[in-house]
Amino acid sequence: MQTQFFLMNPQELLKRYASGERDFNRASLTNGEFINADLRGIILSRADMEWVNLSGANLSGAVLCGAEIVNAMLIKAELVDANLAGANLSRSDLSWANLTRANLSRAELSETTLRGTVLQGANLSRVDLANADLRGLTLDGVNLSGANLQGANLHGTELKQANLTRVDLIQADVSNANLSGTNLSGANLSGANLTAANLTGANLSRVDLTEVKLSDANLAKANLVGAELAKADLSSLELSDVNLSGANLSGANLSHTNLSRADLSGANLQGANLSHAKLVGTNLRGANLQGANLQGALLDNADLSQTDLRSANLSGLVFNGVKLRGANLSGANLREVELTEANFSRADLVEANLSRARLVGANLSRATLSEANLSRATLSGATLSRATFSGGLLGTVDLSGVNLSGADLGDANLSGSNLSRADLTRANLTAADMSGANLSEVDLRGTIMPDGRRRA
Repeated sequence: MQTQFFLMNPQELLKRYASGERDFNRASLTNGEFINADLRGIILSRADMEWVNLSGANLSGAVLCGAEIVNAMLIKAELVDANLAGANLSRSDLSWANLTRANLSRAELSETTLRGTVLQGANLSRVDLANADLRGLTLDGVNLSGANLQGANLHGTELKQANLTRVDLIQADVSNANLSGTNLSGANLSGANLTAANLTGANLSRVDLTEVKLSDANLAKANLVGAELAKADLSSLELSDVNLSGANLSGANLSHTNLSRADLSGANLQGANLSHAKLVGTNLRGANLQGANLQGALLDNADLSQTDLRSANLSGLVFNGVKLRGANLSGANLREVELTEANFSRADLVEANLSRARLVGANLSRATLSEANLSRATLSGATLSRATFSGGLLGTVDLSGVNLSGADLGDANLSGSNLSRADLTRANLTAADMSGANLSEVDLRGTIMPDGRRRA
């Protein structure tokens, strides 16, 4: 049903307003001139106000719900505590207007000019600001939940502690903006420009950040739980202590990024570039690192328990104090890796290449190393109890003093290895190649020997 308006010229409205009348619902004031008029508390709900000039007017406390204020001039207008819910202000000029505590929920502000506009404490929930120019505005603490800011320009905008939950910021320019402490949970920022943005302590949980530009952005202590960051460029960023648990970082660029003490548990890092990344003390428990590039990464004291590292290239890395309990490293390249005191208990290392790896003091108890290559690896002080080495290559390995109790070494190649003082109690050596091995002072109680006989 078409809205019925009643025509009124500016002089008549101002006269009736001066006499105390306030309710002008559905008035048609098209092209009206109200420059510097005092219209405090006026009611103009669903009024037709296209091309109206209200520059310098005082509309504080006015009710303008659902009003059509398209192509209007509201430069330096006072709209403090005004109710503009559902109003259409598209293509209007609100430069330097004062909208403190105004209600703009569900308002249409596409292509609206907001240069220097004051919006402190305003309610902008579900507002349409698509392609709006909000550069340099102060919107600290503003409620923009559910708003449409697609393609908007927010360069240098102040948005500290603002509510931006479920906001649409697709392809928006948020570069150099201050979003510290802002709640962006559930927002869509795909393709947005966040270059040099301040996001310290921001809530970015479940946010879509696909192909976002984040160079020089500050994400310290941000919450990125479950965030969508596939193919995002996060290279060289400071992400220490950041929560990225369950995030999708598949194909993301994290080269030279500082992720020390970050929570990446359960994250998808398949095919991600982590070359030269700092992962000291990082929680990667249960993460998917299949096909990830970790060349030159620092992983001291990182937790990689139950991580998927199948066929990963980890050659030459240093893993001091790393937890790899239950990790899947089948087919991984660990050649010449430094794994001193690493915890590999129950890890899957089937067909892994550990040649020349340094595993001093490492815990490999119950690990599966079937068909693994451990030639020339250093295992002094390592725990290998109840590990499975069937078909593994351990030729010329120094296993002196190592605990191999209950280990399965069936069909393993132990030729030329040093097993002096090793504990092989209850181990299985069926069909193992022991030619040239040093077995001096070895404990073989209950061991099944290569010929299938069990020692007493």
